[in-house]
Amino acid sequence: MDPGSVLLTVVTGAIVAFLYWLYSFAVAPFRVLSRIGVRGPPPIPFYGNQKMVVKEGKLNFFTKMFETYGNVFGYYLGQRVIIVIKDIELIKEVTVKKCNNFSDRPPQPVLLKRGSAPRGLLNAEGAYWKKLRVTLSPSFSASKMKMMAPLIEEHCQTLESILSENADTDKSTDVTLAFGNLSLETIIAAAFGRSIDIQRGESDELLTAAEGIMARVREGAELSLERIITLLSNFPWMASVLRLLASRSKSGAHYQTLARVSLALIRARRQAPDAQQSYKDLLQLMLDATADGKEEHRKLTDEEVMAQCITFIVAGYETTSSLLSFTAYLLAKNPEVQDRLVGEIEAYLTEHPDSTPYEKALGIPYLDMVVQESMRVMPPVSSTNRYCVESTTVGDWKVPAGTVIIIPIWHLHHDPQYWPQPHKFDPDRFTDEEKDKRPALAHMPFGMGPRNCIGMRFALLEAKLALITILCKYKFVPAPETEDPLQLIHGVTSSPKNPLFLRVVSH
Repeated sequence: MDPGSVLLTVVTGAIVAFLYWLYSFAVAPFRVLSRIGVRGPPPIPFYGNQKMVVKEGKLNFFTKMFETYGNVFGYYLGQRVIIVIKDIELIKEVTVKKCNNFSDRPPQPVLLKRGSAPRGLLNAEGAYWKKLRVTLSPSFSASKMKMMAPLIEEHCQTLESILSENADTDKSTDVTLAFGNLSLETIIAAAFGRSIDIQRGESDELLTAAEGIMARVREGAELSLERIITLLSNFPWMASVLRLLASRSKSGAHYQTLARVSLALIRARRQAPDAQQSYKDLLQLMLDATADGKEEHRKLTDEEVMAQCITFIVAGYETTSSLLSFTAYLLAKNPEVQDRLVGEIEAYLTEHPDSTPYEKALGIPYLDMVVQESMRVMPPVSSTNRYCVESTTVGDWKVPAGTVIIIPIWHLHHDPQYWPQPHKFDPDRFTDEEKDKRPALAHMPFGMGPRNCIGMRFALLEAKLALITILCKYKFVPAPETEDPLQLIHGVTSSPKNPLFLRVVSH
């Protein structure tokens, strides 16, 4: 063969290889939705719809897509296939009826060194997740929450004391900061067994690491290394690059600090004499669960307990803080609701002067109605997701393995089909009679099905005890700096964009 023919063959082969590569990465991954019949915006080769989602913001993007395509639409984040479902029956299929097909969360960047630690409940998969869930669920039972209620109330009383310093003055209080400190102090005390007076300004490396992680979560919409990692995670072939970037990110460093400190605390607790009798916190409950040798698969190692401690900070800190901040804001803007709630709290405490913290939290029905309506109007988590482990059908669609299903909690909670005047704050939507009029899945602030939030009881207990402790003496009123409407950030969690200032007054 002459040199010209060889060169032509090589060039032809290179062109064919390039065209195949181009088709494999720029075209083929973006034919999935059209093939299964799910409508959505046209994708851009290589990137999918990522640019549109980032530009619009997830919440606004979802709103426009629902208006255009109805209750089900699909799009692409990089090469990752996303289907968003607002249809109640289809959501029930995903979260309940076919939960085994959708038992996992989408794969996430690894922030701890590979092989250095197991996964927490948020990102554990398959049989390992089931083992964790079965093991940890007793730690969040009603009886265990009853045992922990005095610990939570103690931190709530510290907050009430701090709020009293600005009460009945012309000073405004940043309730986002106040409730954030309460939430973080309580979680660190409960999950790590560490007493840090965060609300009074005390600090240490555990607090610094926890605050650092949540700061990076809040900055998720900004162009940072964490943002780049998140964007690249939508391209499955970038896994090795992601591990390198994650190890160099600030979040990765903070996770390493939390891992090191929490492991030391866990090992010290194991060696403490009479720990089971001396400590009444989540850390001890998890350690007690690992000590049961009757069922071998339920035993957790120190590293597994450590992973759950970190998970509780990531999952519980911002969400509980936002729940309390949003509730205080809604009460300040709706004084008639707040007056009724104050009256209900006073009546209960007068009739039950010796009630325990747990009894107080569960004994005021209108308080629960207020909290539930707050989570409907301003859910701390605007959406949740599931990962399709095996190809299956959902409704009329054949959903391939690897597809991410997003359930848009914010949009469900504001759907006029289930919530007349959806932007109105009306706790009476949660009387027993009203709840019977709509599907249970129309309200799902903690998710639904086997993979719902395991810390739901803990979060509600903390929120209710905080509100009781504050409202038995004070009320929230708008301050000159109070935003109306309140500007929000919708990232991993939903939170106020700016400091949320309110005034605290005696009643």
